[in-house]
Amino acid sequence: MAPPIVQDKFILIRNLAIICMIGNLLYFLFPFPAIVWRLSFVLLSLYCVYEDYIRYGFSGIEKAILIFTGLNLIYFFVSYLWSNPSTTTLGNTLYALLAYVMFAFLGKEGILTHKFILVSAILLTVAAIPSFYNAQQLALAKLASGGDETTVNASTIFLMLLPLLLCLKKRMVSLVLYCICLFFLITGAKRGNTLAAIIPSILFLWMLFKENKKNVFKISLLVIAVAAIAVWAKDMVLSDDYLLSRYEQTLEGNTSGRGVIYSTMWNMWSGSDNIVNLLFGYGYNGTFLYSPMHKFAHSDWLEILVDFGLLGALFYAAIFISFARLYFRLDRGYARLACIAIVSIWLMKTIYSMGFTDQTLALMAIPFGCLFSEYFTDRSISA
Repeated sequence: MAPPIVQDKFILIRNLAIICMIGNLLYFLFPFPAIVWRLSFVLLSLYCVYEDYIRYGFSGIEKAILIFTGLNLIYFFVSYLWSNPSTTTLGNTLYALLAYVMFAFLGKEGILTHKFILVSAILLTVAAIPSFYNAQQLALAKLASGGDETTVNASTIFLMLLPLLLCLKKRMVSLVLYCICLFFLITGAKRGNTLAAIIPSILFLWMLFKENKKNVFKISLLVIAVAAIAVWAKDMVLSDDYLLSRYEQTLEGNTSGRGVIYSTMWNMWSGSDNIVNLLFGYGYNGTFLYSPMHKFAHSDWLEILVDFGLLGALFYAAIFISFARLYFRLDRGYARLACIAIVSIWLMKTIYSMGFTDQTLALMAIPFGCLFSEYFTDRSISA
């Protein structure tokens, strides 16, 4: 156990990290730009990366995340030789990925306590609500100015909060927070987010039933609650014409132009006769700069193949391979459930959207940190 003064320092960093995450969600309430919150969070993360290396050494999954993050940094700076790469994209990537190493370190320090997890889950969920409505207002303003898209991407926040609910000991609180998340996932009408929420939802409900399987009264209440939630969710979907039209479009094969984007990006990479492009890609933001469509790929794997080549795809795949190794080293059932929930959401995001460049990915770093703490398993875990 670390000395009290050192322990207090890391508790302060832990609390500041959550404040930065909440401030980033509510950036529109403050008289300074959101980059202040993001930069503060990244600096805290970098300090924890240093402390983690000095005090514990990196686990396999931390190494995989840091190597891929380093690859992004190298490509970003090298790309200045021929272009002006997006600092926003890099900032989002650093915010999202470094969070995992920071919370893994805080987990190893044993300071991701039950109380901290509970308070963080409540505060982040509450902060996500005005963040969602602010994004909704921005979408409506864009629609009024001639746009044709009203989907609210901020519903992703509630998707990323789902694995955290598996870490709560207060099950009634977790159930209430789950209903809030489900409400905004449905309201947001993001088909990919709704699909990605299925596995974490099944795990969450399975956990509740497993815990109470010997108590007939509690099981009965759970059945009634789940039935009520199912009916409520169904009514929400059926009463939302826009959401229904989105699902009908999906069944008819309308994927918001993703099919064309995917085939264009794949042909751009696989059809290249330059071995350098195949192995190392076209450079940072290559999909946007050099593709005929001048758009991002809306798929991590295609984005990485075009930007970083086969090398980048292998480094990214190493993260998920490391997740699998970590899963098999976890002893407790709930830790494994949280691990599956994190991986399932992240993997789904890599397929239909942008994962590692989405700063909301950092929200899943909190339950990820729990996998390294006394909250779930032995602090000496190495994966």
